Amino acid sequence: MIAEFDKTKRALRLSHKADLLSVSAEVRSSLSDVLSQKLLTMPAIRDAKAVLTFLPLPHEPDLTDFARSLLHRGVAVCLPRVDWDAGVFYAAQVSSVDEGLEIRRYNVPEPMADAPRIDPDSLDVVLAPALAFDRVGMRLGHGAGMYDRFLAQAGLRAWMCGVGFESQLVANLPAGPNDQKLDAVATDRRLLLFPRRQRQGED
Repeated sequence: MIAEFDKTKRALRLSHKADLLSVSAEVRSSLSDVLSQKLLTMPAIRDAKAVLTFLPLPHEPDLTDFARSLLHRGVAVCLPRVDWDAGVFYAAQVSSVDEGLEIRRYNVPEPMADAPRIDPDSLDVVLAPALAFDRVGMRLGHGAGMYDRFLAQAGLRAWMCGVGFESQLVANLPAGPNDQKLDAVATDRRLLLFPRRQRQGED
């Protein structure tokens, strides 16, 4: 049963990644601009003091300009700093998304090892990429489980929002016990809000 579940998710990952890679760079850039502007107007983000965002893999939305705008507002902007051996990441604060970063794996810039580490309970918003999202708040990642582990941390009370293109939104996705539900999914066309799940440590 578990093997069949894993096989299904692997097939979905391959299919959704192929679809994303077929999108031209021009279209991806245009949709990323629209998405970034929508994110900046969302109340949870507009009022946030600390945001964990991401810099993209080639097929993901590019939120670089979005991060620049947050920095200009004085928001504490964090990016994932990955422990590749352990398969986890933590939020590391950056002062720029144009310098002071290093490329380690998959050609994605990360904060330097000495970047300030931010406690999960200090974050107001966590933005998560994925290969696909569904209409009940589940996401299909690349299979490493790093975002699910991060989102499951005790003390993390941030608004958890998946970020992707409208084409990444599907009716439903297979979900296992370790898959973490999001509070929202934002695309270039819409914002879907879901009932907030009970967090560990919340009443």
